Amino acid sequence: MERAAGKVPGVRLFDVDDLRAGLDDAMSARLREVPKVEAIVEEEVEGFGRRYRELEVEPLLSELRRRAEEIREREVERALGDLDAVDPEVAERIEQLSRTLVKRLLHDPTVRARRRAGAGEPDEVADAVRDLFGLSSPSDP
Repeated sequence: MERAAGKVPGVRLFDVDDLRAGLDDAMSARLREVPKVEAIVEEEVEGFGRRYRELEVEPLLSELRRRAEEIREREVERALGDLDAVDPEVAERIEQLSRTLVKRLLHDPTVRARRRAGAGEPDEVADAVRDLFGLSSPSDP
């Protein structure tokens, strides 16, 4: 190697020791980031697991909402049938009111059920929801 090349204007001469020092610095910087990366990966894995457990109760919560909607429709139809000649606007308002009531009544319990399931209790949550709302279990005929 010609050391004189390092004296030429605009030329910077690197030897193996210079390259090794740069590589060591870069490797040290990367190794310092490993705990941060591991924490991010762990957080994402936890989040995925939580969401997966939440999804385990989703079919049951859909069944609950479907059942509530059936009851709502049946009761609104019966109430409107008991009333003589209901104005279409009033009937639509009753429909809208009943939909809003069902949504609001089920919102908090379904959010809590998902949260509990995500915390690691999906089977217990499913059993409790089935019991509280009289829904069949997957093994029931």
